[in-house]
Amino acid sequence: MPDLPDYEKTHLSKLMVLRSADVDDSNPADFTVDIGDGSDFSHVKRIVLRSMFFTNLEYNINSKNNSMSITTDEAGFEGPFVVTVPVGQYNITTLLAAMKVALDATAGAVTFSSVAPVAPTYLLSVSISAGTFVFNETANSIYDTIGFVSFPQSALATQTTGAVVQLHGLTRIYVKSNELANANCHDSNENQPNTIAVIPVTAVFGSQNHYETNDDELTSINFEQKRGKGLKRIDIQLHDQNDLPLELNGAHVELVFKVYF
Repeated sequence: MPDLPDYEKTHLSKLMVLRSADVDDSNPADFTVDIGDGSDFSHVKRIVLRSMFFTNLEYNINSKNNSMSITTDEAGFEGPFVVTVPVGQYNITTLLAAMKVALDATAGAVTFSSVAPVAPTYLLSVSISAGTFVFNETANSIYDTIGFVSFPQSALATQTTGAVVQLHGLTRIYVKSNELANANCHDSNENQPNTIAVIPVTAVFGSQNHYETNDDELTSINFEQKRGKGLKRIDIQLHDQNDLPLELNGAHVELVFKVYF
């Protein structure tokens, strides 16, 4: 039997399981769990996120990345028009078809002759039937997903992306908690301050993602060693790789912590 780490040899511990499904009317990406009067979790010296389970039901096109804005030179139909692609799980063929339908439906008499990747680069090309147009910067835009990287644009009959379409969807999750991990983490942009751990997402859409830590140092929080910390309520927020709240469409989350006293 392998030797236990020094911390486990010298400290009492217990498991703590937090499930979003156990919280009434909870948002699985932002929930708070009451764990009693604090007597069971007083004088906590260290807490480690051991594992996380959830079903990956975040669409690759969701409310965080499904908008475009266009301005045209068509008299009476200049815009700008906000174009919304329906939320859903897309492949390249279905996404480009949905984009064309949304563009044609939004801009009145203006229609688009083509929304398609162009060989050999397979960068996305969007062409208007007559005149010129530009894509404008807008909130919750689809531009990073489809490959538009430079703004403002020049008015052209055809706009071509600078990168290929990326439909991988969710790639990692930042597990956050103000109660457990206040000012625990900063990235290069000084974001993610209350992050406990960064969880890789390896499950395809519709499948269960199971993460189990192989290194406690990556998912542990240490508290003041003499008195420890009393835990009564634990808040959990789950953000995506862009630091935006997850949209799990009803899929619940289970987090397993090891708590040391």
